[in-house]
Amino acid sequence: MGRLMEARVRPQTRATYRAVVLPFLGWIAEEALCVASPDSLDDALVEYAEQGRITRSRFETLVSAVKFFLPRLPPLACARATIDGWARLTPCRHTPPMLRVFALALAVRLAALGWPACGSLLILQHVLLLRPGEALQLRPADVTLPEHAPVYTGPRRLYCSLGAGPWGTKVNRQEVVQTMDPLAVQAARRLVLDAQASGQARLVAFDYQAYRHRLAIAAEQLGWTDLRFRPHSPRAGGATQMLFDGESFANIQRAGRWAAEQSCRRYLDAAFALAASMNAHAQAYLALLRMQTLPHGLGAL
Repeated sequence: MGRLMEARVRPQTRATYRAVVLPFLGWIAEEALCVASPDSLDDALVEYAEQGRITRSRFETLVSAVKFFLPRLPPLACARATIDGWARLTPCRHTPPMLRVFALALAVRLAALGWPACGSLLILQHVLLLRPGEALQLRPADVTLPEHAPVYTGPRRLYCSLGAGPWGTKVNRQEVVQTMDPLAVQAARRLVLDAQASGQARLVAFDYQAYRHRLAIAAEQLGWTDLRFRPHSPRAGGATQMLFDGESFANIQRAGRWAAEQSCRRYLDAAFALAASMNAHAQAYLALLRMQTLPHGLGAL
């Protein structure tokens, strides 16, 4: 495959594709299957799934990988039908929304654990409704602090340019997000100054797996292991918090940069259903956060 064809996906995605395809090819050899046509390949994928050789999420990745490596392949109708049927049999586990109280408490805990940059990124991600990949790829040059913004008569805002690198954003173009939230401005300023002082190319020096690991440690120390927070939770929580706070659906869709109204509504419905069940839990911690943790801990961010 030529470099131009390979450039369709990120290097990390290509590595993931190879990681799921190689065991599948090994299974084909082990079973001595004759895969000489698109239909036989489609049947082999279905049998591979039926034998329990792979999880649902990795099977979805495998089907995408096969299409990537064999771009001329016709649609894998049976494999796609298997994914649809698997989805009906397997309960969907939506990303738990990290409401603002959870985000604040976790940011404070991360700072106390010696990961202030992780806590600052969490706040920035929550307020700006950033996807994990967008937040982790931010560079100092992508952030315009209020004091550096062009002179104008309106309120001073923080701006972040997303997708300035070769991969863009989910919609394959650059996007700009903004906020006047003082906590987000403080978090961004800390990240920019620290990155510039250390000469980092990006605002933070850790990757997705490290981010997820640190969130898990902080949540465990706060007794929130049952909430299953993930790096996507701040985005889900930020959107849900806006809904709780009475923001209009149009404003939430605009802030989260959802191009389609249907996808935004589906996203919010799933997140809000989970958020409602956690609201009582959040209120109890909010009282504790306001009385004890917040004034002391935010100084570390």
